[in-house]
Amino acid sequence: FRGNKEKFGRGASATHPDETTWNQTGPSELFKGEANMTLSNSLYLTARYAHFKNGFSLTPRGGMTTMPYLDENSVWHGSYQFYSTDRPQDTASADGNYFKGNHEFKFGFSYRKVNVTSQSIWPGGGYLAFLGGKDYIAQVTRDHNTAASAKYLSGYLSDTFSIDRLTINAGLRWDNQPASLDVVKDP
Repeated sequence: FRGNKEKFGRGASATHPDETTWNQTGPSELFKGEANMTLSNSLYLTARYAHFKNGFSLTPRGGMTTMPYLDENSVWHGSYQFYSTDRPQDTASADGNYFKGNHEFKFGFSYRKVNVTSQSIWPGGGYLAFLGGKDYIAQVTRDHNTAASAKYLSGYLSDTFSIDRLTINAGLRWDNQPASLDVVKDP
């Protein structure tokens, strides 16, 4: 599956005229596969995998070379901030059912990895201008890059035991969810 959200002039308002709005683009692609297997009369397995390539960018309509500035009425002019992000995800899981006498065993695991990298840039050579009366005040900016990642791991095992009108459910589950904010050197 491939989708691409396109929006032109995003963020328009009384304080953001056309040149300070964004054009949004970002194809999102999803690749997915699943296998279901009946290995015997008492064993059934399912395996799944998906990769989601997700990201988008917000490009200022005023361009990347025009310096943005804020006037005395808090209205932006010239251009505005550029933003881009990449957010891929990988997911895998396997589940099974095994039947033996009065028991139904269920077991499985899942894995998910998510990464996010983002970049913000103020166009116009890294300067912002603010109009205060008749004077401009300049602010120096720099590109900002961030990155984060997370992994989700889990596994489970359960048994449903039935005899006459008695049913007992017992199970174990394990989860681990480490995450990190990666250090990214700004240029």
